[in-house]
Amino acid sequence: MNSFVSEVEKYLVNLSVPIEYHIIEDTACYICTENSIVICPIEISSFPAYGDELYLQKLHNIKRHFPSYKIIYLYQDKWITQGTLVRGRLLTQLNRGKSIFARNCIVKEISGEQAAIFLNKHHLYGATKAKIRYGLFRNRATGSNELGMEQSPTLVAVATFSAGRKNINGTTSYEWERYASVAGTRIVGGMGKILKHFVSEREKDGMPLEIMSYSDTEWSDGEVYLKLGFTVESYKEPVKFIVEKETFRRIHYNKIGRDRAYPKEILDNHNGYTFIYNLGSTKFTIKDFSKPLSTIKPRK
Repeated sequence: MNSFVSEVEKYLVNLSVPIEYHIIEDTACYICTENSIVICPIEISSFPAYGDELYLQKLHNIKRHFPSYKIIYLYQDKWITQGTLVRGRLLTQLNRGKSIFARNCIVKEISGEQAAIFLNKHHLYGATKAKIRYGLFRNRATGSNELGMEQSPTLVAVATFSAGRKNINGTTSYEWERYASVAGTRIVGGMGKILKHFVSEREKDGMPLEIMSYSDTEWSDGEVYLKLGFTVESYKEPVKFIVEKETFRRIHYNKIGRDRAYPKEILDNHNGYTFIYNLGSTKFTIKDFSKPLSTIKPRK
């Protein structure tokens, strides 16, 4: 067992998460029966060791071994370069984090600067230049199962959406670009509350609308979108990256030669970089808002 895999195991043990260790499809897997979750630490050296297509297939095959479990793929480079965010997200997935109830929060529009600061701190992919930005602001706490007011900031979650795009069918389409809560904290009903607010604001214009968003396959099969009323529309293929072996910095392969910071010559340094792929994503859309959004239940 290498140091990266050992570090993940140590982290899980320190959280008092009951785990079983298995090697599935030549990949270390930690089965958390308490949460019906399988955590798979992914070493960047595994891609060249097995070959890109073969190793991607192995990773996807893990799901076949655990059809009723959520599979979380922890990439080594992300664990090292964004460790705080990755560990915080694991906390909430394993029900070891803190909870805040969305019913104790209000939705407000926020500035681009506010959204960027929050998302760059709490979202694995950082901020985007979104047109529409909302914050979830906490104004009270109720019950012993909720994090105390003094233990959290006032702004506990941020969601951003694109500008509307008119479609030929007469609808206006929006992309839900980002959603993040304070690292290590789950906002119970947070996504549903923001979605309801967004829809009510857009419906004032009297135009039919649809919303689309993407779910990262490394972390989720998109169950939260399904519970919010979205449906699966399509799947996005895995994306190729290169990772610097020394710093573990990840660079989108398409930037090589197109971005001044990443000249083509860096590809000649085979010893300094490793090619990897992510696991793609799932596109979700919602067009039917006949079901009142207030009846949509958050994940337990």
